[in-house]
Amino acid sequence: MKKRVFSALLVLCMACSLVSTVWASPSTPETAATPETAAPASPTPSPTPDVSAYPARAVEQTVEGSGVTVQVDIPAGSLPADARLTAELLGASTDADAADTVADVAAELDEADVDYDGFVALDISFEDAAGAKIEPLQPVSVSFSLPADLLPAEADPATLAVQHLAEDETGEVETVETVADVADETAGTVTVETGAAALSLEEDAAALPADAEVKAEFEVDGFSVFTITWDSNGNLTYDVNFQVVLHYINEYGDPLESAQQNISINEFDQDTTYVFKDDFSTLTGKDAVNYEYKEAKYKTPDGEPITAMVAAIIKGGLGIVTQDRRLRIYDGNDLIDEVSGDTDAYYTDIYLIFKEKNPTTGNTSEEVFGDNLYTIDDDVMATGNFTVERIGEENFDFTGYTFKWYRADATIEEGETQPDSGWSDEITPERGSGSLSNITDDGRSMNVAVDADIAGVNNAHRLWYQVEVYDRDNTLVARLFKRVPYYVELQNGSFETPSRNGVGQSDVYLDTNDEGVIWKTTDDENRIELIRVADGTADKYGVREAADGGQVAELNATSQGTLYQDIMTVPGATLNWSLSHRARNRADVDGRGGDDTYSGYDTMYVVIMSTAKAEELSASGNYQEEIKKIVEQAGFDPDTYYVPDTEHDIDTYTFDQNSNYPGVSVWRISDETYDHAWEFQALWQTYQSQYLVPSGQFMTRFLFVAGQTAYDHVASDSDKAYSVGNLLDDIQFTSDPLDPVAGVAAVQINKTITGLSELPKEGYTVSFNITNTTEGINQTVQISNWNYSETNKNWTGSVTAYINLGTGDIADGTTVTVTENAPDVSGYELTPTAGSTENATAIDVALADGSTATANFTNAYTRLTADLTITKNVDDTLAAHIASKQFNFTVTGSASLAEANIKDGNGTTVDFEAAVGGGSATATVTVTGEGSVTIKGLPMNETYTVAEVTTNIPDIDIAPDTAGKDYYWTGVSYSDGNGGTSGTVTLNGNTTITATNTYAPYKSLTVTKSIDGEMASSTEPFGFTITKTAQSGATASLAVGDVVGNENVTSIANGATSNTITLDMKANGQVTIYNLKDSDIIAIQEEAVESQGYRVTVSAPIDSTTNSVMKGFVVDSSNRKATVTVETVDLADGNTNLGTVNFLNYRAPVAPTGLESNHTTPYVLMITAAGMAGLALIGGIVARRIRRRRED
Repeated sequence: MKKRVFSALLVLCMACSLVSTVWASPSTPETAATPETAAPASPTPSPTPDVSAYPARAVEQTVEGSGVTVQVDIPAGSLPADARLTAELLGASTDADAADTVADVAAELDEADVDYDGFVALDISFEDAAGAKIEPLQPVSVSFSLPADLLPAEADPATLAVQHLAEDETGEVETVETVADVADETAGTVTVETGAAALSLEEDAAALPADAEVKAEFEVDGFSVFTITWDSNGNLTYDVNFQVVLHYINEYGDPLESAQQNISINEFDQDTTYVFKDDFSTLTGKDAVNYEYKEAKYKTPDGEPITAMVAAIIKGGLGIVTQDRRLRIYDGNDLIDEVSGDTDAYYTDIYLIFKEKNPTTGNTSEEVFGDNLYTIDDDVMATGNFTVERIGEENFDFTGYTFKWYRADATIEEGETQPDSGWSDEITPERGSGSLSNITDDGRSMNVAVDADIAGVNNAHRLWYQVEVYDRDNTLVARLFKRVPYYVELQNGSFETPSRNGVGQSDVYLDTNDEGVIWKTTDDENRIELIRVADGTADKYGVREAADGGQVAELNATSQGTLYQDIMTVPGATLNWSLSHRARNRADVDGRGGDDTYSGYDTMYVVIMSTAKAEELSASGNYQEEIKKIVEQAGFDPDTYYVPDTEHDIDTYTFDQNSNYPGVSVWRISDETYDHAWEFQALWQTYQSQYLVPSGQFMTRFLFVAGQTAYDHVASDSDKAYSVGNLLDDIQFTSDPLDPVAGVAAVQINKTITGLSELPKEGYTVSFNITNTTEGINQTVQISNWNYSETNKNWTGSVTAYINLGTGDIADGTTVTVTENAPDVSGYELTPTAGSTENATAIDVALADGSTATANFTNAYTRLTADLTITKNVDDTLAAHIASKQFNFTVTGSASLAEANIKDGNGTTVDFEAAVGGGSATATVTVTGEGSVTIKGLPMNETYTVAEVTTNIPDIDIAPDTAGKDYYWTGVSYSDGNGGTSGTVTLNGNTTITATNTYAPYKSLTVTKSIDGEMASSTEPFGFTITKTAQSGATASLAVGDVVGNENVTSIANGATSNTITLDMKANGQVTIYNLKDSDIIAIQEEAVESQGYRVTVSAPIDSTTNSVMKGFVVDSSNRKATVTVETVDLADGNTNLGTVNFLNYRAPVAPTGLESNHTTPYVLMITAAGMAGLALIGGIVARRIRRRRED
């Protein structure tokens, strides 16, 4: 029995031993005992002060030099015995820091809404023996007194109060508390005493006596700054006088009818704010209908922008705070200027600028959606443009924004809210005169000068423009409106408005700011002089009828001045002008006619120039003198009396572009007075000529300059000198032809252009010279407006020149030569015809007084053409292998090619297709092998771009029967035979472009499989994934045909993506990956085999010099992976195989008595069963013995 029990126990022990062997975890070292960390020693507490030793006492401090006394009653236990009281009167010194301190105190009082007109500030504190500030441990009583002369005379004693600016532990003001006052609203008190008696401080108490003393008593629990404040309550008599003149003007500086305001700001006892838009923007009469507020400018119309002015009371200063009055000028929150008030008046000018209302609503010029603010900027003088701008963001990026423009020919009359006519459809880009477009490429700017020409604007019409602004999300963010403020023709040239009542001195003068006056002047008194002669009673001026209408102007008004107007013009346009001039009759000194013995000439000058240049001269301060300098440099003398050879005389001079006055033209006009009967003075002399608008000039100024007159010649000492003479009427400036008058001969020049479907946008100027050397005739005119006929396929244009014949100076019938400056057009041959003569550019024309002669010219343009040949080339060793391969090329040229009949050398049509949106056209041609293709008849002097189509260029496979291809395309280079290395050429003749293709050999990579270890299986397949990517990160295609394996490769299949392959490979398996480019990266990874007891080792070629893995290979055995960057692998010449990557799988043999952790499952079950059986055997033996004992 004992043996059986022992045997059972032995079995059980062995089972437990095995179980412990199987499940035993690796042992871990015992953790070293960590000694207990000693607790930090408690700091030694500071000794608690014995407050019982703090005595009760009273301390007093007098502020030196001020008469201010501070006393504090300290109860026991509040402050140590050595605590010292300090008191300082803030602002008593004259340095900047003191001023800042007082200002800081004022700011704290304002922040706390303390009502005051002035204050005195004291800084009171206690210091310990070391000089550190300390606070009492319990409340203390404070009293102080100060002489009344520290307060200004206007201080109302009934409003005296004391504030405590209590601070936190950092020294920042935490609260402002009133601790004492006269009115008994606080626990503290303020009294005023004179001698031993206290004053009665009622509401209407008188000002403080000079010998009085202000006393205050209160209780506090801390110290810092204390203020004594007061109100003036009407006692303030500070004398200031700010005089502000408000000028009401439009955006162009012209005064409005609404009268200016003179604002006087003097006595005030509180801050007063004036917002210009809210307080001064009300207009009257027509101004209220046509204008709305835009902005305000400081001191000048071009001054700094401002929004408000504040009459301010300044509560601060050095020493004791008094009150100062200031006028502050603001732009938003920015202070622009600040002026101190004193007894002397301060004057300033403020210009309130108003903009015209839009024609649809009459209420606004800007409709904005959201928070984005936009406006239309007027840059017409410099560029001709209205341009959309972002308000306050000069360099805002409008990329991605779109704009839609509309126009309306409309005016707003009084009482109307919208014009009679509506808006146009959306305006599309269109070329006008001078080949300029009305809308810029980005759509953001509208050239209103060009668009007015396109829209046919004339006379007094001025267009309104509307633009819709869309952001990058195509959301409408603004709708803007603006009216063009400029005319395209001269206005009121007959001086009919305003109508004058008579010829008396009080009736003839007008200020240029008066309603209805468009003309401007340099007159000393800003006056123009209009005379009404329709009733035939203008004997004072010696004229009984006007040249046109019923009124005329006298150029010499109150001085030797200049009349002028600005009009909007298009560069390159020819403007025709006409005026009627006469001398003022009789040069008698007394102005009553006398004996008619005086006769002479009145001389004036017409000056036409850029408005921008004229404004530059005007800014010099003496505009009239600057204008006279122009006349002088033109060869005339405006200060010398001029006597011509004839009764009527005109001379002209035009400055060249390199002069001080580029593009300026000057005409001198002289007419004689008469000493004959009055009826002869009914004659006016009309002069006509033209002006060519220079490049870039969108605003042109026409000036009529007074010269010496007959009156000046005989009465230069008279008080009327330089104010008598030069009568003007019927002035016209227009682009329309004029009917020639007597004394003027016109030549109309007609031009026809054939062979051009469109005119060149730049550099195409058609001008003509009209000359007669003997008669001194030399004029130049230019055609700026062209019309295209679809029927005749030609362009036509015309221009008229005017030659002033004078009084017999140039005979009727005089011949002039009209010579064309025929422009060449690149790529075309020109055949000019003058009249009926081919290859001629000049024609003679006879002048006819008061009539128009004609001169006809034709320019025929024939397209010059050349051939473009494209040749294919490769390396000589490969040429034979591309003989049958086809290569495609694109050829891109101008859009006109889409309508041309272009063929190649075989007569096959080359089809050019226009690009979307126009601008170019492209065709595709094919070259086979190292051949060529020729495109014949292409327009010369144009640019062409040749580009090989690089998609699907064929590979070169020298041995197609073997695995893998041999060469792939790597790039193309171009040569045009003229040194050019791009595919772009300008075709100046027959040209060949050679496209040379370069190729590189494909590479290959070998992958092998090997196994090791007694437990390794030679028949078991192992799975792999091969992935190919490009170095650029792009996907590179990998096909099943690119991978070739031996007999031990059991499968090759497509992977989950186009750049992966999966395969199974047994021991001694081998695959080769072909068709690898230098730009490829190959990754090979074996599937996980660790669960089967394998350990994987990946190996790659070894560099013998470094004894490490060759460059370009990366092996990662832990992840069973190898990566190869093809381009970086160094290969011997001619070798295209990158090498071999091997995957070795090793599985070690298992010892007979050992159990490997990864093969324990069946053994665990066996051991568990044996253990349970042993326990059952022991249980049975024990039960049996117990039963026997019971039986016994």
